[in-house]
Formats: sequence, structure tokens, C-alpha cells
Amino acid sequence: MKHKTMPATLAPDGDAGTFEAIVSVFNNKDLGGDIVRPGAFTKTLEFWKTLGDPIPVYWSHRMDDPTFNIGAVLEAKELAGGDVPEWANAHVKENGGLYIKGQLDDFGVGAHVAHLLKTRRVKQFSFSYDVLNEKKNAGETELLDLFLHEVGPTPLGMNPLTELLSAKGFTAVQARQLLGIPEPAPPEKTVIDLRTAEARRFFLCQDAQLRARMAYDADPRTDKEDHA
Repeated sequence: MKHKTMPATLAPDGDAGTFEAIVSVFNNKDLGGDIVRPGAFTKTLEFWKTLGDPIPVYWSHRMDDPTFNIGAVLEAKELAGGDVPEWANAHVKENGGLYIKGQLDDFGVGAHVAHLLKTRRVKQFSFSYDVLNEKKNAGETELLDLFLHEVGPTPLGMNPLTELLSAKGFTAVQARQLLGIPEPAPPEKTVIDLRTAEARRFFLCQDAQLRARMAYDADPRTDKEDHA
């Protein structure tokens, strides 16, 4: 699971606790060399609609604590350049982006974050995603299909290149299966560090008993015959 942070284009004051924002801009090369292309969110937004559950709004990706689940997305859609609201900046007006309208809770952390947005003390938004389909070119990566996990406001100054790995996250493989996106073709030449591959496999394994068994089998000090 990856996170992408950007200074959000926010609508003028709306109803209490609601916000509008362009949280991803199309055709813009960011500091990591990524370019989100129009259509990258189409399948994932359709999936969320089919699911019938709202896209959650989290404060700064704090999915480890339920108190930071501070609201829900009321509306999410890709907008072409000519369809964006008047309050959007010039680049968004030309290229379009991912528009969201959300509702923050009127209690707890949600109410506090609503105040921070209203007073412009927080002006960045971020979203968590998995890359389902991409095209790598010299010095840049075109993001063609993304699975959106959540969106939310985040403090000014957050590193826009931060990437976090979640062992219990919704994997890109699962997302591709749900959205009907084929697996990307493997590169022609792949060099695999077996130790790294095994470590990743071990880390991503969610079954505690299987993790214990893997550690047991890998331990040369263990007498397997006595414990078979």
C-alpha cells in the first residue's frame, strides 16, 4: 500500500463538516516521477459503488486507531479539465483530477479536523492506493490503474514520497481480481534475492500458526524428527 500527498485544492467554505477537494491531479509528474493518467481511478470508483460502502476518510492514514476514522466520502469522481469547479487551480482546470466531496464527523477528531480545514491550518490531502497497472518510461512511471483505499487530510510538511507496507492490507493481486485487471507482464530479466523474497513472504503471511511453522522449519537448531 502506498500513500501520495499533495497540496489539495479546496473549495470555499461549505456546510459544517463537509469539504471538497481535488486530491489527485492528472498528467502532472510528481517528485517521485509518477504521473497519474486520466482513467486511473475509474475501475476502483466503480468497485466502491458496487460495494455500497463509503470510501473512508482517515486522518493522516491512521488506520491503526478507529478514532482517526473521521468521516466518509459522499462523492468521488474523475473530472476532465473542462469539468472541474471554478475554484480549482489552473493546472487542474487544464488537465483534470480526482474530485471528492466528504463529510467529517461532528464529534471527536473529526470535529477538530473540520476546524483545522476551515481555518486553513491544514491544506494537504493524501490517499492510500495500490498500483494495479503502470507503464515505466525513462525517468517516469505512468499510473494507469489504481486501487483507492482511503483519502484524508494530512499535516502540511508530510513527505509526499512516503511509502508504507501493510502486511494486512488489501493486496494489489486481490484488487486486480476484483476489478478484472490482468496481471502485468513480468520483466524480461528478473534478479531475485531469495533472502529478501523469503523475508517478504514471511512478513506478508497473516496466519500466526503458519508463521511459527515457517520459523520452526527454518531453524537449523531444531530437531525435526523429535517433533514430527
